[in-house]
Amino acid sequence: MAVSVVPPAQSAWLTDLGTGQPGILRGDSPAILHRIGERDVGLCIWRRTAPVEIIQALEALAPGDLPNGRALAQRRHVEPVIASILEGTRLAGAPLERFLVEDIAMLAACYARVAASEIIDVRLEAVNHDACWKFHRDRSRLRLITTYRGAGTQIVPASNVDEALQAQRAYLGPIVQLPAFAVAVFKGEQTIDGGGVLHRSPPIAGTGMTRLVLCMDGPSAASPPVWTGRS
Repeated sequence: MAVSVVPPAQSAWLTDLGTGQPGILRGDSPAILHRIGERDVGLCIWRRTAPVEIIQALEALAPGDLPNGRALAQRRHVEPVIASILEGTRLAGAPLERFLVEDIAMLAACYARVAASEIIDVRLEAVNHDACWKFHRDRSRLRLITTYRGAGTQIVPASNVDEALQAQRAYLGPIVQLPAFAVAVFKGEQTIDGGGVLHRSPPIAGTGMTRLVLCMDGPSAASPPVWTGRS
C-alpha cells in the first residue's frame, strides 16, 4: 500500500525558516531527497501522507505493541530485516505489517542512492520519553528520519538558532514541526559549512504520547554487526 504525496497546492506547510543556516529544500516527490548532495543544502524534506486506514491502525496500537528493532544491513536485506522485526508482534499478517515492510524498504533504497551507501543502519523505535530532546546538529554524514506515529522532528528557524542552543529546554521561541510521514534527510555538522540544520526530537515525557520513528544512517562504531539472516 503506497504512501501518497500531498498535491503542491497543499504544500505551504513549512514556513520560510530564514537565512543564516544551510538551505532547507522541500518538495512533494522523493526526487527532492537527491538534492541533499548540493552545496549549502543541509536538509531535504519530502512531504507525503498515508492512507487513512494505516494512520488509524497505527494510532489504535497499544504502546507496548509498537515495534522496536535495529539492524545494520545491506540495502537488499532491509525488507527481510523489517519483516523479522515485525514477526511475532501483533502486526504480523496485518495490512500494517506489509505497509511498514514495503515503505521502509523503499526508503532504504532512497537512502542508499542519496548516501551512496549499500550498507544502512536501520532503527525502528517506539519512543515515549524525551529522546534526543536537546537542540543539536547531527554528527552522522547523512541521516534519514520519518515519524510514523506521534509528533515529528522539530526545526528551529535560523534567526532563533543561538537562542535555542543556549536555552535548550527553556526555549519558547518559534519551532517548525514536521508532520507524520514526512521524510527528512539531514546533512551532518561535519559535512556542510554552517554546521547543519538545528533540530530535536519533540519532548513528550509525561504527555502519554508514544511515537514510532524510523532512522537511517550509514555504518558507524555504534552499529550492530551486519545482518546475515542467521540467528
